Amino acid sequence: MNWALAPEDSVHLRIIFGAQYLLRGPTTFYFCNSNPMTTPPTAFADSSSSFSHIPRRIFFAALALFLLVYLGDFLWFQVRVHYPAAGPTTSSVHRYRLLAIPLKNNKVEYQLDSQKPEEDLPCVRSLFSHAGIRPCWYVTRHAKDPISM
Repeated sequence: MNWALAPEDSVHLRIIFGAQYLLRGPTTFYFCNSNPMTTPPTAFADSSSSFSHIPRRIFFAALALFLLVYLGDFLWFQVRVHYPAAGPTTSSVHRYRLLAIPLKNNKVEYQLDSQKPEEDLPCVRSLFSHAGIRPCWYVTRHAKDPISM
């Protein structure tokens, strides 16, 4: 391998980048089988550039945590589907159907549905939606919401 270093140049830094080595002399950077670089890379010259990666690392850590929690919730849901002794998978929330009927002047009149005044909404006992069914905590929170007409 031809490194093209002068005898007076001393090697101060050796870092592995894939299969290539970066050798730094007193004033010049050399890449294996490439032309010398006369200006140092900004990643080595400026130590504050490591702080620019913090938001990116936080984002990917939050994404990994979210995926891990979702995967755990999905696996626990599948265990309860295939082994009912582990606990109930689905449940239902009882609600009264309240209709929101818009009137003139941006007013709204609320009435109970005369055809079907009560209903049971299916829900899943988990953190996230599974099998196309919303979680019970979400259905319970929105059970008293009026149905807009």
